[in-house]
Amino acid sequence: MRLRKCPIVIRGYRLAKKKTYDKYQNCDRTNDKVKESVRSYMQKEMLKVNQARLADELDRVTFWRLRQGAQSKTTGSLGEKTGVIQHGGQSKTTGSSKKSNKFGISKKSNKFGISKKSTPRKKNCSDKTLVMDEESKVIELANVTIFPKVGGQDGETIVGTLQSHANGFRYAASSSDFTVVFLYKDVKKVFFLAKDKEEEMPPLLHFHMDCPIKVGTENRENIQFRLVPITVGQRRSDDDLNKIEKEKQTGDCGRNEDLKTFVFKVEDKWIRLLVEAYPFHELDEMCKFHGVRPSKAGSFFCLTLFSLVGLADTPFVVVNLRDIEVVNLALESEDINMTVVYKDFKLVPLQINCIPLDSLDGIKHRLDFGNVKYYVNDKKQEWWGPTVEWIANFPEEFIKQGGWKSFGLEDPDTLQYYSCDKELKECDSDVESDIKVCYYYNSEGSKVVVNVSDLEAETNKCDSGEVRYYYDSEVSEVVTDSDIEA
Repeated sequence: MRLRKCPIVIRGYRLAKKKTYDKYQNCDRTNDKVKESVRSYMQKEMLKVNQARLADELDRVTFWRLRQGAQSKTTGSLGEKTGVIQHGGQSKTTGSSKKSNKFGISKKSNKFGISKKSTPRKKNCSDKTLVMDEESKVIELANVTIFPKVGGQDGETIVGTLQSHANGFRYAASSSDFTVVFLYKDVKKVFFLAKDKEEEMPPLLHFHMDCPIKVGTENRENIQFRLVPITVGQRRSDDDLNKIEKEKQTGDCGRNEDLKTFVFKVEDKWIRLLVEAYPFHELDEMCKFHGVRPSKAGSFFCLTLFSLVGLADTPFVVVNLRDIEVVNLALESEDINMTVVYKDFKLVPLQINCIPLDSLDGIKHRLDFGNVKYYVNDKKQEWWGPTVEWIANFPEEFIKQGGWKSFGLEDPDTLQYYSCDKELKECDSDVESDIKVCYYYNSEGSKVVVNVSDLEAETNKCDSGEVRYYYDSEVSEVVTDSDIEA
Protein backbone atom coordinates (compact mmCIF):
# COMPACT_ATOMS: atom_id res chain seq x y z
CA MET A 1 0.00 0.00 0.00
CA ARG A 2 1.04 3.64 -0.43
CA LEU A 3 1.15 5.88 2.61
CA ARG A 4 -0.89 9.06 2.51
CA LYS A 5 2.14 11.26 2.93
CA CYS A 6 3.58 14.19 0.98
CA PRO A 7 6.88 13.77 -0.93
CA ILE A 8 8.71 16.24 1.30
CA VAL A 9 8.12 14.09 4.39
CA ILE A 10 8.81 10.80 2.62
CA ARG A 11 12.10 11.93 1.10
CA GLY A 12 12.92 14.06 4.13
CA TYR A 13 12.58 10.99 6.35
CA ARG A 14 15.02 9.16 4.11
CA LEU A 15 17.49 12.05 4.09
CA ALA A 16 17.28 12.53 7.88
CA LYS A 17 17.96 8.83 8.42
CA LYS A 18 20.91 8.96 6.03
CA LYS A 19 22.37 11.99 7.86
CA THR A 20 21.94 10.22 11.19
CA TYR A 21 23.69 7.09 9.86
CA ASP A 22 26.59 9.13 8.46
CA LYS A 23 27.03 11.02 11.72
CA TYR A 24 27.04 7.93 13.95
CA GLN A 25 28.33 5.20 11.62
CA ASN A 26 31.62 4.87 13.50
CA CYS A 27 30.02 4.81 16.94
CA ASP A 28 29.01 1.83 19.03
CA ARG A 29 25.23 2.02 18.65
CA THR A 30 24.73 -0.71 21.24
CA ASN A 31 25.81 1.77 23.91
CA ASP A 32 22.84 3.30 25.72
CA LYS A 33 24.26 6.84 25.65
CA VAL A 34 24.95 6.60 21.93
CA LYS A 35 21.44 5.26 21.36
CA GLU A 36 19.98 8.24 23.17
CA SER A 37 22.14 10.63 21.15
CA VAL A 38 21.07 8.97 17.90
CA ARG A 39 17.42 9.10 18.92
CA SER A 40 17.67 12.78 19.91
CA TYR A 41 19.47 13.74 16.69
CA MET A 42 16.94 11.93 14.52
CA GLN A 43 14.03 13.56 16.32
CA LYS A 44 15.53 17.03 15.75
CA GLU A 45 16.02 16.29 12.06
CA MET A 46 12.45 15.05 11.71
CA LEU A 47 11.30 18.26 13.37
CA LYS A 48 12.97 20.16 10.52
CA VAL A 49 11.39 17.80 7.97
CA ASN A 50 7.91 18.48 9.28
CA GLN A 51 8.54 22.23 9.36
CA ALA A 52 9.54 22.00 5.68
CA ARG A 53 6.24 20.23 5.02
CA LEU A 54 4.31 22.91 6.90
CA ALA A 55 6.11 25.63 4.93
CA ASP A 56 5.11 23.92 1.70
CA GLU A 57 1.47 23.81 2.81
CA LEU A 58 1.42 27.24 4.48
CA ASP A 59 1.53 29.41 1.37
CA ARG A 60 -1.01 27.31 -0.51
CA VAL A 61 -3.50 27.41 2.37
CA THR A 62 -2.86 31.12 3.03
CA PHE A 63 -3.26 32.03 -0.66
CA TRP A 64 -6.50 30.10 -0.88
CA ARG A 65 -7.88 31.70 2.28
CA LEU A 66 -6.93 35.22 1.17
CA ARG A 67 -8.52 34.71 -2.24
CA GLN A 68 -11.69 33.41 -0.63
CA GLY A 69 -11.73 36.47 1.62
CA ALA A 70 -11.28 38.75 -1.39
CA GLN A 71 -14.15 37.05 -3.18
CA SER A 72 -16.41 37.51 -0.16
CA LYS A 73 -15.61 41.24 -0.17
CA THR A 74 -16.55 41.60 -3.83
CA THR A 75 -19.93 40.00 -3.19
CA GLY A 76 -20.69 42.59 -0.50
CA SER A 77 -20.77 40.08 2.33
CA LEU A 78 -18.81 42.05 4.89
CA GLY A 79 -22.04 43.16 6.57
CA GLU A 80 -22.69 39.63 7.76
CA LYS A 81 -21.16 39.36 11.22
CA THR A 82 -19.89 36.00 12.34
CA GLY A 83 -18.70 36.68 15.87
CA VAL A 84 -16.17 38.42 18.06
CA ILE A 85 -12.50 37.52 18.27
CA GLN A 86 -10.97 38.34 21.62
CA HIS A 87 -7.32 39.02 22.27
CA GLY A 88 -5.86 40.74 25.26
CA GLY A 89 -9.20 42.08 26.41
CA GLN A 90 -9.92 43.72 23.02
CA SER A 91 -12.52 42.59 20.52
CA LYS A 92 -12.67 42.73 16.74
CA THR A 93 -15.66 41.92 14.57
CA THR A 94 -15.06 40.07 11.33
CA GLY A 95 -17.41 39.55 8.43
CA SER A 96 -18.16 36.95 5.78
CA SER A 97 -21.01 35.48 3.87
CA LYS A 98 -23.43 33.08 5.49
CA LYS A 99 -21.63 30.16 3.88
CA SER A 100 -18.23 31.22 5.16
CA ASN A 101 -16.57 31.45 8.54
CA LYS A 102 -14.78 34.47 10.00
CA PHE A 103 -11.79 33.99 7.69
CA GLY A 104 -14.01 33.83 4.60
CA ILE A 105 -13.42 30.08 4.23
CA SER A 106 -16.20 28.01 2.75
CA LYS A 107 -17.45 25.26 5.04
CA LYS A 108 -17.31 22.75 2.21
CA SER A 109 -14.57 20.17 2.07
CA ASN A 110 -11.29 21.13 0.45
CA LYS A 111 -7.92 19.61 -0.29
CA PHE A 112 -6.23 21.49 2.52
CA GLY A 113 -7.89 19.33 5.17
CA ILE A 114 -10.48 21.83 6.36
CA SER A 115 -13.37 20.02 7.96
CA LYS A 116 -16.50 19.43 5.91
CA LYS A 117 -18.71 20.30 8.84
CA SER A 118 -18.33 23.31 11.06
CA THR A 119 -20.72 23.84 13.93
CA PRO A 120 -20.28 27.30 15.48
CA ARG A 121 -20.23 27.36 19.25
CA LYS A 122 -23.22 28.95 20.97
CA LYS A 123 -22.64 32.54 22.01
CA ASN A 124 -25.69 32.94 24.19
CA CYS A 125 -25.03 32.60 27.91
CA SER A 126 -28.34 34.07 29.03
CA ASP A 127 -29.59 30.74 30.34
CA LYS A 128 -28.21 30.60 33.89
CA THR A 129 -30.45 27.92 35.33
CA LEU A 130 -28.20 25.92 37.61
CA VAL A 131 -29.41 22.47 38.65
CA MET A 132 -28.27 22.02 42.26
CA ASP A 133 -26.97 18.65 43.40
CA GLU A 134 -27.78 17.03 46.71
CA GLU A 135 -25.41 18.12 49.43
CA SER A 136 -23.68 14.73 49.51
CA LYS A 137 -22.94 14.89 45.76
CA VAL A 138 -21.56 18.42 45.64
CA ILE A 139 -17.82 18.63 44.86
CA GLU A 140 -16.18 21.58 46.61
CA LEU A 141 -12.91 23.49 46.44
CA ALA A 142 -12.71 25.71 49.52
CA ASN A 143 -10.66 28.83 50.28
CA VAL A 144 -10.30 30.23 46.75
CA THR A 145 -10.28 33.83 45.53
CA ILE A 146 -11.34 35.35 42.20
CA PHE A 147 -8.61 36.94 40.09
CA PRO A 148 -8.52 39.70 39.06
CA LYS A 149 -10.25 41.27 42.03
CA VAL A 150 -13.87 42.28 41.68
CA GLY A 151 -13.90 46.03 41.23
CA GLY A 152 -10.35 46.34 39.83
CA GLN A 153 -6.97 46.59 41.54
CA ASP A 154 -8.46 48.39 44.53
CA GLY A 155 -11.36 45.97 44.75
CA GLU A 156 -12.19 43.64 47.57
CA THR A 157 -10.42 40.30 47.96
CA ILE A 158 -13.24 37.76 48.13
CA VAL A 159 -12.58 34.31 49.62
CA GLY A 160 -15.14 31.61 49.02
CA THR A 161 -15.90 28.08 47.85
CA LEU A 162 -16.22 26.77 44.28
CA GLN A 163 -18.86 24.03 43.91
CA SER A 164 -19.57 21.61 41.08
CA HIS A 165 -23.26 20.78 40.62
CA ALA A 166 -25.30 18.80 38.08
CA ASN A 167 -24.85 21.13 35.11
CA GLY A 168 -22.50 23.88 36.21
CA PHE A 169 -20.34 25.62 38.79
CA ARG A 170 -21.31 27.95 41.62
CA TYR A 171 -18.89 30.18 43.51
CA ALA A 172 -20.12 31.56 46.84
CA ALA A 173 -18.27 34.00 49.09
CA SER A 174 -17.73 32.94 52.69
CA SER A 175 -18.59 36.29 54.29
CA SER A 176 -21.16 37.85 51.94
CA ASP A 177 -23.95 37.08 49.48
CA PHE A 178 -21.63 37.39 46.48
CA THR A 179 -22.09 34.48 44.01
CA VAL A 180 -21.02 33.58 40.46
CA VAL A 181 -22.80 30.92 38.42
CA PHE A 182 -21.73 29.47 35.06
CA LEU A 183 -22.73 26.28 33.28
CA TYR A 184 -20.57 23.50 31.88
CA LYS A 185 -21.80 24.21 28.36
CA ASP A 186 -20.51 27.78 28.57
CA VAL A 187 -16.93 26.69 29.35
CA LYS A 188 -14.64 26.69 26.33
CA LYS A 189 -11.33 25.70 27.93
CA VAL A 190 -10.11 24.86 31.43
CA PHE A 191 -6.54 25.03 32.74
CA PHE A 192 -5.12 24.29 36.16
CA LEU A 193 -1.68 24.89 37.65
CA ALA A 194 -0.18 23.15 40.66
CA LYS A 195 2.25 25.36 42.55
CA ASP A 196 5.95 24.73 42.11
CA LYS A 197 8.13 25.41 45.12
CA GLU A 198 10.32 27.71 43.02
CA GLU A 199 7.36 29.69 41.63
CA GLU A 200 5.55 32.62 43.15
CA MET A 201 2.23 31.66 41.57
CA PRO A 202 -0.31 29.94 43.81
CA PRO A 203 -2.27 26.91 42.57
CA LEU A 204 -4.98 28.15 40.21
CA LEU A 205 -7.95 27.02 38.16
CA HIS A 206 -8.70 29.06 35.02
CA PHE A 207 -11.90 28.96 32.93
CA HIS A 208 -11.92 30.44 29.42
CA MET A 209 -15.57 31.02 28.59
CA ASP A 210 -17.46 30.73 25.32
CA CYS A 211 -19.11 34.06 26.05
CA PRO A 212 -18.87 36.67 28.83
CA ILE A 213 -20.39 35.90 32.22
CA LYS A 214 -21.38 38.32 34.95
CA VAL A 215 -18.86 38.73 37.77
CA GLY A 216 -20.09 41.49 40.04
CA THR A 217 -20.76 44.40 37.68
CA GLU A 218 -18.28 43.21 35.04
CA ASN A 219 -18.59 40.85 32.07
CA ARG A 220 -15.64 38.50 31.80
CA GLU A 221 -14.64 35.90 29.25
CA ASN A 222 -11.94 34.61 31.60
CA ILE A 223 -12.49 33.77 35.24
CA GLN A 224 -9.68 32.52 37.44
CA PHE A 225 -9.75 31.01 40.91
CA ARG A 226 -6.58 31.05 43.00
CA LEU A 227 -6.18 28.85 46.05
CA VAL A 228 -5.43 30.65 49.30
CA PRO A 229 -2.48 29.20 51.29
CA ILE A 230 -3.49 27.53 54.54
CA THR A 231 -1.25 27.42 57.60
CA VAL A 232 -0.24 24.04 58.96
CA GLY A 233 -2.45 24.48 61.98
CA GLN A 234 -5.48 24.80 59.73
CA ARG A 235 -4.88 21.53 57.91
CA ARG A 236 -7.12 18.54 58.43
CA SER A 237 -6.55 16.47 61.53
CA ASP A 238 -5.81 13.29 59.54
CA ASP A 239 -2.50 14.71 58.24
CA ASP A 240 0.35 12.80 59.81
CA LEU A 241 3.67 14.30 60.91
CA ASN A 242 5.42 13.34 57.67
CA LYS A 243 2.86 15.20 55.52
CA ILE A 244 3.02 18.27 57.75
CA GLU A 245 6.80 18.28 57.56
CA LYS A 246 6.63 17.99 53.77
CA GLU A 247 4.16 20.89 53.63
CA LYS A 248 6.55 23.04 55.65
CA GLN A 249 9.34 22.28 53.18
CA THR A 250 7.33 22.93 50.00
CA GLY A 251 5.26 25.80 51.35
CA ASP A 252 2.08 24.77 49.49
CA CYS A 253 0.40 23.34 52.61
CA GLY A 254 -1.32 20.61 50.61
CA ARG A 255 -3.23 22.94 48.32
CA ASN A 256 -1.88 21.16 45.24
CA GLU A 257 -3.60 17.98 46.37
CA ASP A 258 -6.84 19.87 47.06
CA LEU A 259 -6.79 21.25 43.52
CA LYS A 260 -5.97 17.95 41.81
CA THR A 261 -8.59 16.09 43.84
CA PHE A 262 -11.23 18.63 42.79
CA VAL A 263 -10.20 18.36 39.12
CA PHE A 264 -10.22 14.57 39.07
CA LYS A 265 -13.59 14.34 40.81
CA VAL A 266 -15.18 16.82 38.39
CA GLU A 267 -13.75 14.99 35.37
CA ASP A 268 -15.07 11.70 36.72
CA LYS A 269 -18.46 13.33 37.25
CA TRP A 270 -18.50 14.58 33.66
CA ILE A 271 -17.77 11.09 32.39
CA ARG A 272 -20.61 9.57 34.43
CA LEU A 273 -23.06 12.28 33.40
CA LEU A 274 -21.88 12.21 29.76
CA VAL A 275 -21.19 15.93 29.92
CA GLU A 276 -19.68 17.31 26.72
CA ALA A 277 -17.07 19.60 28.21
CA TYR A 278 -13.52 20.64 27.46
CA PRO A 279 -11.07 18.53 29.53
CA PHE A 280 -8.91 20.06 32.23
CA HIS A 281 -5.38 20.76 31.00
CA GLU A 282 -2.56 20.90 33.50
CA LEU A 283 0.13 23.52 32.91
CA ASP A 284 3.14 21.34 33.63
CA GLU A 285 6.83 22.19 33.73
CA MET A 286 7.51 20.71 30.28
CA CYS A 287 5.40 23.35 28.52
CA LYS A 288 6.19 26.35 30.73
CA PHE A 289 8.49 29.24 29.86
CA HIS A 290 9.13 32.76 31.15
CA GLY A 291 8.65 35.86 29.05
CA VAL A 292 7.83 39.56 29.06
CA ARG A 293 5.00 41.21 27.16
CA PRO A 294 5.44 44.83 26.03
CA SER A 295 4.72 47.26 28.90
CA LYS A 296 4.17 44.35 31.29
CA ALA A 297 6.17 42.72 34.05
CA GLY A 298 7.77 39.33 33.47
CA SER A 299 5.56 36.28 33.93
CA PHE A 300 5.24 32.71 32.76
CA PHE A 301 3.50 31.30 29.69
CA CYS A 302 2.58 27.77 28.74
CA LEU A 303 2.20 25.85 25.49
CA THR A 304 -0.34 23.09 26.02
CA LEU A 305 -1.37 20.51 23.42
CA PHE A 306 -3.84 22.93 21.85
CA SER A 307 -3.23 26.42 23.24
CA LEU A 308 -0.74 29.15 24.09
CA VAL A 309 -1.71 30.68 27.44
CA GLY A 310 -0.50 33.37 29.80
CA LEU A 311 -2.47 33.31 33.04
CA ALA A 312 -0.22 35.07 35.54
CA ASP A 313 -1.54 38.57 34.93
CA THR A 314 -4.21 40.48 33.05
CA PRO A 315 -5.05 40.78 30.26
CA PHE A 316 -4.98 36.99 30.03
CA VAL A 317 -3.61 35.31 26.91
CA VAL A 318 -5.55 32.28 25.65
CA VAL A 319 -4.77 31.50 22.00
CA ASN A 320 -5.87 28.37 20.18
CA LEU A 321 -2.95 26.93 18.20
CA ARG A 322 -5.29 26.40 15.26
CA ASP A 323 -5.82 30.18 15.10
CA ILE A 324 -2.08 30.82 14.59
CA GLU A 325 -0.65 31.42 11.13
CA VAL A 326 3.07 31.46 11.97
CA VAL A 327 5.32 31.96 14.98
CA ASN A 328 8.68 33.70 14.66
CA LEU A 329 11.42 32.97 17.19
CA ALA A 330 14.02 35.73 16.93
CA LEU A 331 17.29 34.73 18.59
CA GLU A 332 19.42 37.26 20.41
CA SER A 333 22.53 36.74 22.52
CA GLU A 334 20.80 35.07 25.45
CA ASP A 335 17.09 35.50 24.79
CA ILE A 336 14.29 34.66 22.38
CA ASN A 337 11.70 37.16 21.17
CA MET A 338 8.52 35.42 20.07
CA THR A 339 6.04 36.92 17.60
CA VAL A 340 2.69 35.16 17.08
CA VAL A 341 0.87 36.01 13.82
CA TYR A 342 -2.82 35.11 13.74
CA LYS A 343 -4.71 33.71 10.77
CA ASP A 344 -6.85 36.81 10.98
CA PHE A 345 -4.27 39.32 9.76
CA LYS A 346 -6.36 42.20 11.10
CA LEU A 347 -5.33 41.23 14.64
CA VAL A 348 -2.14 42.76 16.02
CA PRO A 349 0.58 40.08 16.42
CA LEU A 350 1.23 38.90 19.96
CA GLN A 351 4.76 39.59 21.23
CA ILE A 352 6.54 37.81 24.07
CA ASN A 353 10.11 38.94 24.75
CA CYS A 354 13.10 37.87 26.83
CA ILE A 355 12.36 34.13 26.75
CA PRO A 356 15.35 32.14 28.09
CA LEU A 357 17.31 30.43 25.35
CA ASP A 358 17.09 27.04 27.08
CA SER A 359 13.32 27.07 26.44
CA LEU A 360 13.81 26.97 22.65
CA ASP A 361 13.69 23.19 22.18
CA GLY A 362 10.54 22.80 24.24
CA ILE A 363 8.76 25.62 22.40
CA LYS A 364 9.74 24.21 19.00
CA HIS A 365 8.54 20.73 19.97
CA ARG A 366 5.14 21.94 21.21
CA LEU A 367 4.57 24.16 18.18
CA ASP A 368 5.52 21.37 15.81
CA PHE A 369 3.24 18.97 17.64
CA GLY A 370 0.39 21.42 17.13
CA ASN A 371 1.21 21.68 13.38
CA VAL A 372 2.19 25.32 13.78
CA LYS A 373 4.77 26.67 11.36
CA TYR A 374 7.60 28.48 13.14
CA TYR A 375 10.70 30.30 11.91
CA VAL A 376 13.98 30.68 13.78
CA ASN A 377 15.98 33.76 12.73
CA ASP A 378 17.09 37.21 13.87
CA LYS A 379 14.20 39.21 12.37
CA LYS A 380 13.35 42.25 14.50
CA GLN A 381 9.89 42.38 16.04
CA GLU A 382 9.31 45.90 14.68
CA TRP A 383 9.20 44.37 11.20
CA TRP A 384 6.19 42.17 11.86
CA GLY A 385 3.49 44.73 12.65
CA PRO A 386 3.70 46.68 9.37
CA THR A 387 4.21 43.46 7.39
CA VAL A 388 1.07 41.79 8.74
CA GLU A 389 -0.88 45.00 8.18
CA TRP A 390 0.39 45.08 4.57
CA ILE A 391 -0.73 41.45 4.03
CA ALA A 392 -4.20 42.27 5.37
CA ASN A 393 -4.54 45.33 3.12
CA PHE A 394 -2.86 43.99 -0.03
CA PRO A 395 -3.32 40.20 -0.12
CA GLU A 396 -2.89 39.98 -3.91
CA GLU A 397 0.52 41.66 -3.70
CA PHE A 398 1.53 39.23 -0.97
CA ILE A 399 0.52 36.33 -3.19
CA LYS A 400 2.30 37.71 -6.27
CA GLN A 401 5.56 38.15 -4.38
CA GLY A 402 5.57 34.49 -3.37
CA GLY A 403 4.05 34.50 0.10
CA TRP A 404 5.99 33.69 3.25
CA LYS A 405 8.91 32.14 1.36
CA SER A 406 9.68 35.50 -0.23
CA PHE A 407 10.61 36.99 3.15
CA GLY A 408 13.59 34.64 3.69
CA LEU A 409 12.58 33.71 7.23
CA GLU A 410 13.66 30.06 7.26
CA ASP A 411 16.89 28.91 8.89
CA PRO A 412 19.45 27.11 6.66
CA ASP A 413 19.19 23.75 8.46
CA THR A 414 15.45 23.50 7.75
CA LEU A 415 15.79 25.04 4.30
CA GLN A 416 17.79 22.03 3.09
CA TYR A 417 14.68 19.86 3.44
CA TYR A 418 12.67 22.14 1.14
CA SER A 419 14.40 20.55 -1.85
CA CYS A 420 15.42 17.21 -0.38
CA ASP A 421 13.70 15.47 -3.31
CA LYS A 422 16.56 16.73 -5.50
CA GLU A 423 19.16 15.14 -3.24
CA LEU A 424 17.47 11.75 -2.94
CA LYS A 425 16.19 10.00 -6.07
CA GLU A 426 15.03 6.78 -4.41
CA CYS A 427 11.51 5.89 -5.32
CA ASP A 428 8.79 6.38 -2.75
CA SER A 429 8.16 2.67 -2.48
CA ASP A 430 11.69 2.09 -1.17
CA VAL A 431 11.14 4.66 1.53
CA GLU A 432 7.75 3.31 2.46
CA SER A 433 9.16 -0.18 2.89
CA ASP A 434 11.27 1.16 5.80
CA ILE A 435 8.27 2.50 7.69
CA LYS A 436 6.76 -0.09 10.02
CA VAL A 437 4.53 1.77 12.45
CA CYS A 438 2.94 5.16 12.86
CA TYR A 439 1.10 6.84 15.69
CA TYR A 440 -1.03 9.88 16.43
CA TYR A 441 -2.56 11.62 19.44
CA ASN A 442 -6.29 11.74 19.94
CA SER A 443 -8.24 14.73 21.26
CA GLU A 444 -7.50 13.70 24.86
CA GLY A 445 -3.74 13.67 24.23
CA SER A 446 -3.40 9.86 24.38
CA LYS A 447 -1.01 8.17 21.96
CA VAL A 448 -2.54 5.68 19.51
CA VAL A 449 -0.05 3.37 17.73
CA VAL A 450 -1.17 2.02 14.35
CA ASN A 451 0.45 -0.63 12.14
CA VAL A 452 1.09 0.47 8.57
CA SER A 453 -1.21 -2.28 7.31
CA ASP A 454 -4.07 -0.80 9.34
CA LEU A 455 -3.33 2.84 8.52
CA GLU A 456 -5.98 3.31 5.86
CA ALA A 457 -8.76 1.85 8.01
CA GLU A 458 -7.63 3.91 11.02
CA THR A 459 -7.47 7.09 8.94
CA ASN A 460 -11.06 6.59 7.85
CA LYS A 461 -12.12 6.75 11.50
CA CYS A 462 -10.59 10.18 11.89
CA ASP A 463 -10.70 13.46 10.07
CA SER A 464 -7.44 13.16 8.16
CA GLY A 465 -7.16 16.92 7.99
CA GLU A 466 -7.12 17.22 11.78
CA VAL A 467 -4.86 14.26 12.72
CA ARG A 468 -1.08 14.49 12.48
CA TYR A 469 0.56 11.10 11.93
CA TYR A 470 4.11 10.33 13.08
CA TYR A 471 5.98 7.58 11.24
CA ASP A 472 8.82 5.42 12.42
CA SER A 473 11.07 2.57 11.32
CA GLU A 474 12.57 -0.56 12.82
CA VAL A 475 15.43 -0.66 10.31
CA SER A 476 17.72 1.70 12.20
CA GLU A 477 18.26 1.89 15.94
CA VAL A 478 16.91 5.40 16.14
CA VAL A 479 13.55 4.65 17.74
CA THR A 480 11.39 1.56 18.07
CA ASP A 481 7.62 1.39 18.23
CA SER A 482 7.77 0.31 21.86
CA ASP A 483 9.60 3.38 23.18
CA ILE A 484 8.34 6.23 21.03
CA GLU A 485 8.16 9.34 23.10
CA ALA A 486 5.89 12.32 22.59
